[in-house]
Amino acid sequence: MTKEALHNQSVLDFVLNHTGSIAAAIDFSFDAAISITDDLQVGNSYPLSGELLADSDILNYYISNNYKPATATLIDTDYGIGEMRILSTFIVR
Repeated sequence: MTKEALHNQSVLDFVLNHTGSIAAAIDFSFDAAISITDDLQVGNSYPLSGELLADSDILNYYISNNYKPATATLIDTDYGIGEMRILSTFIVR
């Protein structure tokens, strides 16, 4: 079975949304051949094995309340002091 990733879903969000358990994240990452820290592409389908650990209480809560965790955000790292070279533009005293 495959499921599509939603906007701003991290691997942990995706796994929690479909299994109710973070414990399945490592197995999911291995099955999908991605890192647990990789960004999921919105709309891409990812495999969900029936063998993933699940917590039915949490999963049923998410389903009944239409809760879809999506906590990943892109961090803008284009700020700060920029680039410096030691002893050229950055003087060590």
